[in-house]
Amino acid sequence: MLLGCCSCDAAAFDPAPEPDYAAAPPGQGAALAFYLQQGAGLWSIASTLLTLQLPMSTEAGPRRLLEIGCGFGFGLDIARRALGWDVQGYDPSPFAIAGQEILGLPIVSAYFNPKIAAPGTQDVVLASEVLEHLTDPVGFLRGLRTVLTPGGVFVLTTPNLGSARPGTPDGLLVPLLSVGYHTLLHTAGSLTIALRQAGFTTVEIEERGAQLLAHATDGTAAWRAPHEADRVAYRGWMAQAAAAQPAGSDLHLGLLGRLYREAVNSGDFAAADRLLPSLDGALRSRFGTTLSDWIGAGKATPADDLESLAVRGSLALGPLLLTLGLHRLLAGVKRPGLTQVFETAAAEAEALRGALRVIGSDDGDAEEVAWTAGAEAALCAAAGGATDVAARLARLGPAPDVGDGAGMARAAAVRRRAFVELVNAGAYAAAKPLSDVIDSVAGRAGASAALLEDSELDVLYCGAVAEANGGPRGDANAAVRWLRGLRAAALRRLVTENEGGGSAAGLLWHAVELELELLHRLGRVSERAALAGQGLQALAANPGVPPLPPGLQSATC
Repeated sequence: MLLGCCSCDAAAFDPAPEPDYAAAPPGQGAALAFYLQQGAGLWSIASTLLTLQLPMSTEAGPRRLLEIGCGFGFGLDIARRALGWDVQGYDPSPFAIAGQEILGLPIVSAYFNPKIAAPGTQDVVLASEVLEHLTDPVGFLRGLRTVLTPGGVFVLTTPNLGSARPGTPDGLLVPLLSVGYHTLLHTAGSLTIALRQAGFTTVEIEERGAQLLAHATDGTAAWRAPHEADRVAYRGWMAQAAAAQPAGSDLHLGLLGRLYREAVNSGDFAAADRLLPSLDGALRSRFGTTLSDWIGAGKATPADDLESLAVRGSLALGPLLLTLGLHRLLAGVKRPGLTQVFETAAAEAEALRGALRVIGSDDGDAEEVAWTAGAEAALCAAAGGATDVAARLARLGPAPDVGDGAGMARAAAVRRRAFVELVNAGAYAAAKPLSDVIDSVAGRAGASAALLEDSELDVLYCGAVAEANGGPRGDANAAVRWLRGLRAAALRRLVTENEGGGSAAGLLWHAVELELELLHRLGRVSERAALAGQGLQALAANPGVPPLPPGLQSATC
């Protein structure tokens, strides 16, 4: 039972769990393989260290970092390699023993006791995902405060109880609660209270979805928001660490895979092109297959356990195949040829989630990958004119979110894009079940203050195109209304500073041309004459509007 506190908003499990953290984790060796290949949130770890701005040291020598509950030791390794700090970790788990062996880190395989630590010796104390396991968090925080140097910084992460609400997806909720392992869960407010009770005078809490990031010090704030330079340093650390690992090992695969995802997601396609052969080589050396070999293979099922998945292939196949699909898409491969890539990515991510659920766990990244890959597969199918796109989207449902409604908004955006892809493919009958997107967008287009997104403008134009070609409703008059709504909405975008371009600029004159054609078909002669004459000149005179194309310059009544 989870009991909430009325005064501070924290919540505790009753009875308190008593897990043995020195025991092998559920999933045995495959649990570590998953953590190294996909599960570890390395950017979250790196960004907490790379963004620290510590006061000038009065002593010569490197900074000193103490990490409590360091696990495998990624934070220690980042501080040591990327920042040149002296590091020390404490953790009794099997993951920590693996980190000692694989990374050569100074980790004590024991629980940390602040009573025997030398006071005032550490510039930074880091405790990631530790506080939620303790029965006396304030006493623990007081003890850690004593080992900090003057102006030193305490950094911690812990699950965000504020994200545990109806609608929170399982991939976030299950790890957040971790029933049987977590003792006390905090909100931003209760964590602030605990840190101040421990004696810290400067406290800042950041909500990162299902995670809280806290900085605390007795001095002034010594941290900042992440910069692009931090991301560059993060990639540099991963490349350096990967180069030191045996090819095809869990850590080597995990670091190369993350580097590949980083390159594609940041648009660095030259780096992605360099990394993909290295990643494929590592996969081939370990499993005898490359990423492309898995496309459509259909080898994973939700019934596979984690050990079985770890033997057959990379546990990060879902995100890696999603990244491969995006890489090919951005390189110019047409969507219809990528449907199977994204379908396989979604299936692999769901198979991983099924295996994690067997051991009482789940993974938010895998849940996000499964949804995103499913959405991309539906868009690819739509681009090929498939007849089952509406059914695909119905099965997909809303995107994962933390209960803020963003998941429904993302699903709606994909639905709009699928409608546009189907119309562009000439599949008007297949687009009909999705034509409800036109009405919702048309309503917003009529609102004088609404700035429509590109996908919304695209829907209005494609809806009119479909009607002009005998599409879902066969209603040319409605198509004229949609085109006028598009024109008004595009104009709002174009005359609003920094909101022009995109579909607003690209579709405006095409929409006018189609409206002229439809007005001619409908015999609405006076309206066509007004638009073709003074209407065009008035529209072209607005700031931000592209030049009138030659074809329209010659338009006559």
